[in-house]
Amino acid sequence: MDKKTTLDILYQERNRLNQKYSTHGWNLWAAIGALSALTWTFLSQIETKSFATKEVISVFIICFCLYYLFYISYSLIKPNQFSKELITKRYYYFDKDFSNIKFSIISHIILFSFFIYSNWSLGYLSGIFSIVFIVLNIGIIVYLVLLLFLSIINIPIPKDTNPSFKFTTILILRLLIIGIILIIIGLIINIRSKDLISSIKFGFIIFGFYYLIILLNNMLRPNKILDKIDELVECALFEKKTNENILNELEILILGLELRAYFETTLINYFNAIDKFEKHCELLNEDIDEFKTAEKDLSTIIGAINIDNKIEEILKKVDVLGNDIDDIEKYSKRILNKIATIIFYKNTKDDIVKIIESVRLRFNESKEKYNITKNKVLSMLENYRNLKR
Repeated sequence: MDKKTTLDILYQERNRLNQKYSTHGWNLWAAIGALSALTWTFLSQIETKSFATKEVISVFIICFCLYYLFYISYSLIKPNQFSKELITKRYYYFDKDFSNIKFSIISHIILFSFFIYSNWSLGYLSGIFSIVFIVLNIGIIVYLVLLLFLSIINIPIPKDTNPSFKFTTILILRLLIIGIILIIIGLIINIRSKDLISSIKFGFIIFGFYYLIILLNNMLRPNKILDKIDELVECALFEKKTNENILNELEILILGLELRAYFETTLINYFNAIDKFEKHCELLNEDIDEFKTAEKDLSTIIGAINIDNKIEEILKKVDVLGNDIDDIEKYSKRILNKIATIIFYKNTKDDIVKIIESVRLRFNESKEKYNITKNKVLSMLENYRNLKR
């Protein structure tokens, strides 16, 4: 594969991923500006308007429910998109670098706990509507606590891809929609206030705060995969690596994207260790060439001193290469150890087999190159000692 084709693939993949993780119609400054304007509006309303706390919370919950009702309904209305998400082999996993995901989980646990407490203290729902509301909130809290627990012990959670899971998931989402609709109806029925319009405004403003905070949290999420693809583009442009190696790394990164929270840090460290090894190997080969040139001038005192210094440099760089190989082996073992934690899950074989093959192939290639270079140096030194005799 030529350089142009490799670059086209990298640019295409980067654009696809950038579009996938971008927030359409928003940028960071727009979100900050909207948050500032909303804060000003909120303070202005407090100064001039009165409101009822019960109705404000009710309106906020209605907005909250409508937002997620639309989100879930859209997923079910678009079967192709939703089915693709279900059948794609993906894993839930939360690495320490993704603290904003844990922040989102914890903040929503607090929010749903507040919903339960506020309904108990203010009573904005009653009867069957209150029961559905409490059961739904408790179920979501239990689910989020489970995710938080698994994020702390660092175990990935696969999305099962068998047909029964797909059916079960869709059934749960439909039941969730019914529950959300009942909650909205119950809240609307129980809204009664002298300051209704003002309370509705406050409820909308509070939901605006919620939406913008979630939006900012998503915008500030680091994406190391895109950064690594940028590095691969640079390597392709300046021919720092072969096209085959670049595409192999891209393939692992894309698989790692599906497992990104589980593998990406170790994979990036692994590839960085290989890059460092290749650079040191290139410098060592340059020293070997200089040694051969200096060897021709061995008859003079200066030539003998130069070649002794060069031998010392070469031996030091051989030791550096050995350390690089140790680093590559260390990171490859970490990757394989992480794989061992998910290998017993259903439908993981296709996900991990390419990662295992690629990691082992690159490690074996680097180790073989190290051994060849080391033997080359030892042979060269042996010939030099024989020549001195």
